[in-house]
Amino acid sequence: MRIKIRLSFNCILQYVLMYLFFISHDAAIYRENTMIFRIGIISFCISMIMSERLRRLSRDYVLFIAMVSFYLLLRGEQKLWLNYFEYILLIYTTYTINEKMFCERFVRMTMFFTYISLVFYVVGLIAPNLLSHIPENKVAWSRWGQEYYMQGRFLYTVRRLELERNNSIFTEPGLFQMFLNSALFIILFMRESLANINDKKINRYIFMLMIAIITTGSTTGYLACGMIICTFVINHKAVIKQETNRIRIKKIFNLVTGISITLLFILFADYGINQENSLLNKFFITKILEVFSDGTSGHARASKMAICMTILKEYPLGAGESYVSAILKMLDDGANGGMLIHSFASIGLVPVLLILYPYFKNMLKSYVPYLNKLLILAIYLNTVLAQSRLLYPALLILPLIYGKYCLNIGRKMELKNE
Repeated sequence: MRIKIRLSFNCILQYVLMYLFFISHDAAIYRENTMIFRIGIISFCISMIMSERLRRLSRDYVLFIAMVSFYLLLRGEQKLWLNYFEYILLIYTTYTINEKMFCERFVRMTMFFTYISLVFYVVGLIAPNLLSHIPENKVAWSRWGQEYYMQGRFLYTVRRLELERNNSIFTEPGLFQMFLNSALFIILFMRESLANINDKKINRYIFMLMIAIITTGSTTGYLACGMIICTFVINHKAVIKQETNRIRIKKIFNLVTGISITLLFILFADYGINQENSLLNKFFITKILEVFSDGTSGHARASKMAICMTILKEYPLGAGESYVSAILKMLDDGANGGMLIHSFASIGLVPVLLILYPYFKNMLKSYVPYLNKLLILAIYLNTVLAQSRLLYPALLILPLIYGKYCLNIGRKMELKNE
């Protein structure tokens, strides 16, 4: 009886951490109270680490935290250190509290927000006036810094700027797509980590995730989803060999192929009929072409990366966050995104790679399929070159869990063949 109570509390604890994991990706409620949540998350994670609920930190992990902290604080980057420290602790704590159940709970939590978001999204399209009754909350809008009001905090946020895009609880749809695509990756490439979710639910999850990705209208999300599906289709034989239940993976392959072909047909038919007003044109073709147009989000990202590359050439060891921010404000106040290049320019190329190394080191192992290694790296680069943070837990958790998954599956296959 005691064991059941402990497991139940462990489950609740991991879901609480996972909710914090979600909102830390700049949900409206997080943006509204950033410092309160940041300090609260750090304190909560440290208390979990110090308690018996988590195993003792490994020597390598302690050294990693110490090196990152020492380097950033020595450079006077206290604000940046607090930002990185929060995510490093949150990733470790949320995952380690129960590694075995992490994937399943991550997928279930993502689906929970997916269903809610789709309901509100449809309501927003059909009867937007119904959403006006949701309480407003003021958030600081990062690009221009002016006051901006959104509606809803805990389960969904109405972003009246673009009702035709599904942003779930986040301040923009590009943040929501990270969770959708990460969940899709886990389902397609790590099916055996979801042993308690039956095939019928898995099929429904795949369909709903792909629909939700389309509703985000996120070019980054479309590219990530396309890469995941193409890699799965091309490399599905390697995935089948890796799984013990190969018939189930073949069925998923047929389902994904069928859904993908159907959705592509609908998107191209929509483009043929509506052209400029089609989903494909508004959220993909236009976004790609707008890199060359002033005053667009694509140009703002390209501009920022170009400026930061110039700074990096002049200061390969990093020019400092305050200096880079001042130069960006002076040369192009509307520049945003491109955080990987921004980080290179701020704290240096080598330190950034060393900060990322613990998350990607398992991808270097021989037991991880080569194409899947490239896929995880491509998903990360695709997002951080478009978004405004370096450490996104929803992205960095993928190389961590997939490396361990491949190792465990390999051991199972070895035992099976003995």
